[in-house]
Amino acid sequence: GKNAILTISNQQGDKFELNANVRAPSVVPLDHQAFRIRVQAGVLDFAFSPNSRSCKWFRLSYDENIEYSLFDQSRFFDFVQWFKKGEVHLQLDSRAGILWTAKVQIGQEVNDWDISDFRSYLKLLLKLGGDTRSREILTTGKLLQESMESGSLIAMLVGANDLTIGIRTAVLEPEVNLFSSFGVIRLGNWCFTTILEFRVVDVVQSAEHTAWNLQFRKFLLSSVSLIEAEHARETLKAAFDRYVNSSNSRIMYIEDGDLKHLANLEDSEKSLITNN
Repeated sequence: GKNAILTISNQQGDKFELNANVRAPSVVPLDHQAFRIRVQAGVLDFAFSPNSRSCKWFRLSYDENIEYSLFDQSRFFDFVQWFKKGEVHLQLDSRAGILWTAKVQIGQEVNDWDISDFRSYLKLLLKLGGDTRSREILTTGKLLQESMESGSLIAMLVGANDLTIGIRTAVLEPEVNLFSSFGVIRLGNWCFTTILEFRVVDVVQSAEHTAWNLQFRKFLLSSVSLIEAEHARETLKAAFDRYVNSSNSRIMYIEDGDLKHLANLEDSEKSLITNN
């Protein structure tokens, strides 16, 4: 194996780098037509001839049972998305200089591969976990799919350009600036925790119903750790209480602030709370 850097760029000028492991067969002569160099970079795995500017084979398969880092998985799905929009440029560099460059196109089967939700969810986890941890945390595609069930609400709230929450209440609420909530996302044995802050754009009050138009503002106190989910929630709840009690802004939240209450607003009447 030989360490190298694989730089991947698209037609719009976006690019990123991956650490690559490069291997060449010792039994096939360098000038033989069958000679191929194999490159493994994160999820990507392909082979090329040093004298060619195209790949002999390029595997874009994704085994959901193999562990990869969150960072490598996110980059892989960026790579797939770029292919959907056109040609992608690859450059392999080592200490000796440029080993190989090529432009690659992928067939129709990749265009039919719907990865938008998966890609958005990975980006959310990277944002919450940070760059360093995202390179350390290993997970499978199967665990990511399971995790999406608990984390999809956060991804939806953050991604929405126009978000309205309606609560059955006959009580006129005081003017508030912010709406907040806290959430825990489980990924295998890892727990991602965060507080979400939304700006209140507009309030519509009727006799029995109040609707708030919200716009996502920022994440607060995001972290990731190997911890039991219930313990993670208790720690985060305490941090949420400190946050709302120390804020100079009027903050509204539902029940105890847990994000889960947003998922079933219509089930029953909810308690709205403001910090001051």
